[in-house]
Amino acid sequence: MQIVKVGLCAFGMSGKVFHAPFIKEHPGFFLSAVVERNKEESQIKYPESELYRSVEAMLQSDVDVVVVNT
Repeated sequence: MQIVKVGLCAFGMSGKVFHAPFIKEHPGFFLSAVVERNKEESQIKYPESELYRSVEAMLQSDVDVVVVNT
């Protein structure tokens, strides 16, 4: 099975409660990038993901899919 590297555009309510947990639990997905402009909450729960301060910076990474949840 190929693993899909997923980038999450924001880590607000929908990112924390719905998107990130789903991505984490799905065997074919890997939460590789999260955009948080000021905080670092995603790093506490998902330390294996890379933290980015802007969507533009995240798009320069090697993500395969971007979840636009802003």
